[in-house]
Amino acid sequence: MIAAAPLEARTAPLLALVDLRGIEGQRFGHSALNWGAEVLKIPADPGRLWFEQVKPRLLETSPRVIGYSTLGSLFCLERLGWDEGLRVNLRIEHRPLSDNKWSHAYHGRIPSWSRFLLQGAVTDFGILAARVAFECRDGLADCTHAAPLHHPEQRGDAMVTWVLAPSYRQSSEDGA
Repeated sequence: MIAAAPLEARTAPLLALVDLRGIEGQRFGHSALNWGAEVLKIPADPGRLWFEQVKPRLLETSPRVIGYSTLGSLFCLERLGWDEGLRVNLRIEHRPLSDNKWSHAYHGRIPSWSRFLLQGAVTDFGILAARVAFECRDGLADCTHAAPLHHPEQRGDAMVTWVLAPSYRQSSEDGA
């Protein structure tokens, strides 16, 4: 197991919404907590979590929200985030394969170092995924509507690491 190293202080409050049912989600949540995030467990109804706990915090400040969840929970949360001006800016799908291995598929522009970080992680990737979510802030692209990739050897449900943050895309009126 890789030890969680302290990361630089964040300028904005950070929320981590985590599906804690599996070991990788528990590792993700533990790492997020160690690095100063407020960790909230994703219940069966992520909409209720959003309206009762996440949205009030967004009204006080504009934190980035990182997470580790099922694709279905992310779909719900990204749609609710849309109304608050948030977009999915990082998306890494983790798909279970045979022999207890996992594949990792990236969506959006992310630094090359992060691809190498998870490249060899077939299991025990929760801490690594949390680190990517924490450290990938600059140059991210809106990948809200990224379609899941199909893997022929997939077994079970895919999980996804994600970041919801304000969209920084300029419109054509802004000179983009």
